[in-house]
Amino acid sequence: GYECPYADSNIEIACQAGTYSLGGQRSCTVCPSGYACPSTDSDAMVPCSSGYYSVGGASVCTACPQGAKCPTTSSAPIACLAGTYSLGNQVNCTLCEAGYKCAFDSMVTPTMCGTGYYSNAGSVDCSLCSPGYRCASGSTNPTPIDSICRIGYYCNPAYKEEPCPYG
Repeated sequence: GYECPYADSNIEIACQAGTYSLGGQRSCTVCPSGYACPSTDSDAMVPCSSGYYSVGGASVCTACPQGAKCPTTSSAPIACLAGTYSLGNQVNCTLCEAGYKCAFDSMVTPTMCGTGYYSNAGSVDCSLCSPGYRCASGSTNPTPIDSICRIGYYCNPAYKEEPCPYG
């Protein structure tokens, strides 16, 4: 757990977390990428699990954060693209489900489309449903048969249901 940087001296310097020494070394050994080295006086390395990573010099593996993917255990997280999301500890980002949007500013959790809007899988934003339809929240189709505007009303724009004028 110590390094001896000076050849003619008995001065020992403790290894820092994420490094180790088995003794008598001039410098501490840095823990490699993809591994955690929990002890400074042992070369026991713990491989990072899927969804965790270490870029080297770590005493513990780090969980992949929300909004990012960690395809390897030995490299830094990669931000999810728009239309995908990650709740954390993920190897890959997940495609946004139909009826939801996954924009750049909401990569952590998908946002459900509101009344009068719909989306397809992988959408960055929700789109207006067709006039004459009042799509329910989370719609996946611009003209859902069960969302036709009620008789005596019109829906244009789709999120707004107004009574038809006389005549």
